[in-house]
Amino acid sequence: MKSLLTAVILLWVTEASALHARRTNRTCTSSNECLPAHSTCYQSMVCMCDDGYVAVNRKRNNDFECLKIAKGEGDWCSHDLQCEVHMGRHSECVLFKDMNQGECHCKQNHHNVRGLCHPTSHIGDSCKVSDDCYLKRIDIVAYCQASVCICPPGFHPSIDRKECLENKGLHGPCQDDEDCKFPNTMCQGLGYCICQEDYELNADRSACEARARIPITQLG
Repeated sequence: MKSLLTAVILLWVTEASALHARRTNRTCTSSNECLPAHSTCYQSMVCMCDDGYVAVNRKRNNDFECLKIAKGEGDWCSHDLQCEVHMGRHSECVLFKDMNQGECHCKQNHHNVRGLCHPTSHIGDSCKVSDDCYLKRIDIVAYCQASVCICPPGFHPSIDRKECLENKGLHGPCQDDEDCKFPNTMCQGLGYCICQEDYELNADRSACEARARIPITQLG
């Protein structure tokens, strides 16, 4: 019941926000009194932009325009609000040089997840939701746990913290020592995890144990 109530409230807030974004603040009694193109008189009270358009006050003097809402990244725009309706407040309209037209993109140091822009956090950085956690590979998902981005189980962060690498066991393939997470192992030149120096396989070849040291007195 609580989750249903929350969903209803979120839906109402979303619809209310969308309605507010279309409001031009110009009062009216009929649509003929609404000057901005693509606007109509809402409930005989105020001019509202039509569905699919957002009210933009460029000059900050209540002289609104109704501009087409961008559907996603790369769509044409001339104002940030056109992008923010669907892509969120971390998006912006990047204008082409010497033009008043541009394209919608996520802001610098932000990335797109399912059409919404999120601040980019790498492994170990602070986060609010898991979609904030950015990885180069799209087939692996990082998580926001206790407000920090972490790799999924069985993976560890790369040196630059931009990737989650699979933990490799003894004799597993590797590219560098960071891949070998089995205790006391390292990556050999042929690309396999082996025991580190001064360690050797145990009797059942399942672990790397310290080599037995011969006392100096026995060497003479």
